[in-house]
Amino acid sequence: MSIERLSQILSPPVRRSLSDEVAERLRRAILNGQFAPDEPLRESQLAESMGVSRGPVREALGQLEREGLVINRSNGRSFVARLSQDDLEEVYSLRRVLEQLAVEYACRKATAADVAAMQAIVDEMDRACTRA
Repeated sequence: MSIERLSQILSPPVRRSLSDEVAERLRRAILNGQFAPDEPLRESQLAESMGVSRGPVREALGQLEREGLVINRSNGRSFVARLSQDDLEEVYSLRRVLEQLAVEYACRKATAADVAAMQAIVDEMDRACTRA
């Protein structure tokens, strides 16, 4: 198989720092409501639960503060930000636009195998909703 063909099949791995991974996991947990608004986020507890040192957690909390999901107080403590209705509507309107673009792109570029893989994911999501 040629390098060109392999490049079409396999994309390069995404290089992410440990703090990026921690931030992504925390972001997902916050947006999914697993952490309540104003809930304290203790570096030591988060680090221990994720099996990382406090440094990546500290960097991740700084990133999430810049995104508006976390509030870092002057005493060094971090808390989950309380999102307003306007904040939520903005997040979901942006998500709606981005997801639509992703679907349009996928429709233009997808192979039959890609479509089958996506359909399997949709079917699994449907089964999960039915079980819930």
